[in-house]
Amino acid sequence: MSVELIFIHIPKTGGISFLHTLNEIYGEENVKQIWDYIKPDYRADLHLIDVEHDFWTNYHEFRAHVVLSLKDVQDKVLFGHIPAWCLDGLFPDVPRVTWLRDPLQQVLSRVFHYRKVDVGGLSSWSPW
Repeated sequence: MSVELIFIHIPKTGGISFLHTLNEIYGEENVKQIWDYIKPDYRADLHLIDVEHDFWTNYHEFRAHVVLSLKDVQDKVLFGHIPAWCLDGLFPDVPRVTWLRDPLQQVLSRVFHYRKVDVGGLSSWSPW
């Protein structure tokens, strides 16, 4: 088995619905989160707002770790909240897909989501 598709999931763009479709087509056992292969101390999806994280401060080291972590992966579909540059040179013949959304709708959706889960104390913040 080898990777057939890479889904780069931009938050708040409807990607979870697409992920459910991928699970139906390929089977959940063949659709894997990219971050599951990356050591916890490099898991930038948990630190995207931390400007001191290696994801932001040490691009080359972070990218080298991603490449090393994914080079032998054999799942049919890989997905995750990961910038495309992290995958440069990996799986060059594999199609990549992402969903886009109207920028204003995406920002509003993200603000309301962050308020709901209280990321960074935003639950008490309101522009209205």
